[in-house]
Amino acid sequence: MIFHVLGPLEAHSSTGAVVDLGTRKAGTVLGVLLLHPNAWVRTDELVSATWQEHAVPAAAKANLKTYVSQLRRALPPFGDGNRIEARPGAYRLRVGRD
Repeated sequence: MIFHVLGPLEAHSSTGAVVDLGTRKAGTVLGVLLLHPNAWVRTDELVSATWQEHAVPAAAKANLKTYVSQLRRALPPFGDGNRIEARPGAYRLRVGRD
């Protein structure tokens, strides 16, 4: 899995195919997680980044779960688990050293 962050955000599979990341907001969530590889990112930080141009909706945290679910379906697993892990109040994107 290769992520491109300069220019349009893209993810490429091991075969080089572009991965459909879903909605623009799901891409924003992925972009923020990519800024903090393998580190836990607070849900509040992800919400602020995802809705920075608009008022944060009441259902923001539920919407965030939906975007993470979209990304989990789009991105291949990492090792023996999900590429995006969750714990109460935070998410992290697992990536390799490369």
